[in-house]
Amino acid sequence: STLVAWWSYRWLPGFSFSFARLRSLVALSGSVATSQLMFLALARCQDIILARILGFAAVGLYRTAWRPIELVIQGAIVPFSTTALPALARLQNDREAFARGYLKLIGTSAIVSYPALAGLGALADQIIPLAFGGQWGESIPIAMILTLLIVPLSLNYFADPALTVLGQARQLLILSIAQVA
Repeated sequence: STLVAWWSYRWLPGFSFSFARLRSLVALSGSVATSQLMFLALARCQDIILARILGFAAVGLYRTAWRPIELVIQGAIVPFSTTALPALARLQNDREAFARGYLKLIGTSAIVSYPALAGLGALADQIIPLAFGGQWGESIPIAMILTLLIVPLSLNYFADPALTVLGQARQLLILSIAQVA
């Protein structure tokens, strides 16, 4: 694929180097990478807290309830959020166009993800036993409650590319630290 890309784009990297540019890229990349680690820590902290307070069985119920929601997120939000960075990067110099593009991405994702998660919440009593077996019935009410997180979840997935494009990776880092806390 590298050879095809080189042939298609007819571009080769140059040999110039700038320490100033490197510093700005390291600052941006460091904030983005650290915020991604914080979001990962956020997901694992939930499991640790549940295990500590309610026991390992509660973690199993929670993770079982979360799996179908995660599937909807991967199918209905992630495809839009992964295209957000290049799409918003083209609009970064026009704040009005950027705002319209950002809202359009979130809105389009919402058209798909909100009904999917609402349906999952409404049908959790049928979906979870079908997918995981009847022994996981206790996770049904948990899944129903978790589907209510759709608005903050979808906004979270679009905050990363939007803040990165706007050069506000430090704000993204602060947001991720606050969520972990």
